[in-house]
Amino acid sequence: MKVLCLGEPVLRLTPRLPLMLHQTDELSMAFVGSEVTVAKSLALQGDDVALASVVSSNTLGDRSLMELRRFGVDVSRVQRADRRLGVYYVERGGTVRPDKVLYDRDGTAMRDATRDDFDWDSLLNGVWSFYFSGVVASITPELGRVVEEALIASKGRGIRTFCDLNFRRGMILPAAARDLWGRLLPYVDVVCGSDEDYVGIWEREGFDGDEDERASAADRLLTRNGIQSLAMNSRAVDAGGLLSVQGMLLSEEGLFRSQSRDVAPMEQSGCGDAFSASIVHGLLHRWDPQHTLDYAVAHAAYKATVEGELSWADEATIEQIVSGDARGSIIR
Repeated sequence: MKVLCLGEPVLRLTPRLPLMLHQTDELSMAFVGSEVTVAKSLALQGDDVALASVVSSNTLGDRSLMELRRFGVDVSRVQRADRRLGVYYVERGGTVRPDKVLYDRDGTAMRDATRDDFDWDSLLNGVWSFYFSGVVASITPELGRVVEEALIASKGRGIRTFCDLNFRRGMILPAAARDLWGRLLPYVDVVCGSDEDYVGIWEREGFDGDEDERASAADRLLTRNGIQSLAMNSRAVDAGGLLSVQGMLLSEEGLFRSQSRDVAPMEQSGCGDAFSASIVHGLLHRWDPQHTLDYAVAHAAYKATVEGELSWADEATIEQIVSGDARGSIIR
């Protein structure tokens, strides 16, 4: 059951804690990107995963693909171009000092890609499921059209489609995001995201209330677009710095809610990707919805305890966390 992820590898550069970019003389390297992280996570959980992308033909591009191969991700569908690799800088905060992220993505191989660069007749051969996020769809309007064509081609072939809303206000404004998702969601079977994604795109359309109000708003979104399943994760940090993670999953089988998992966080980057990868993994293997949700929330909480954007967790590791607590309840 090969999963094809569409996304862009980027180079993450980070000062060691607790240094700021103003202070440091050294930066650690990691090759990440939302869809790339999901692809690696799915591979760690035992799934057959491939990446479709346009990647720099320079040494950094080579290294990014080496990292993907290291996890067993199929990169045979990746094209190379004489452009640069995207970079972003992450400065970790603390207490009153927030995290800082600086993007440098102009002129990258993926940013300059066009619809002509993607032959979906070929790219979708042997693929069972297609995954993308709002990050790749928001890089340029042209890449939004690339995603739209990929979804139409997938639906025409009976390929199951997954997405993570992954709203980034620095990449796309809410009005443009609503227009983009208005075109894409009718072709998506399973939608993942955080409550902040929903609020940011649809400007607090019911998602800022209590759990029942958020569930009603999610149901409206699901019904309006013919979505099969919609999964939402929520994260909050209390005054003591403890992170609480919980989620809900709405499907034809009902509304499922998880218990809250509290952890002392190391880094929250990548928690949403861990959640989405686990929702995809559970639904691919036809787990019951409650277990899929509990597994995804456990994975997101576990990721928060790991530095960097990848949890490095396999299925057995996540299942051990799930089995340590009582299951959640179903609300019909």
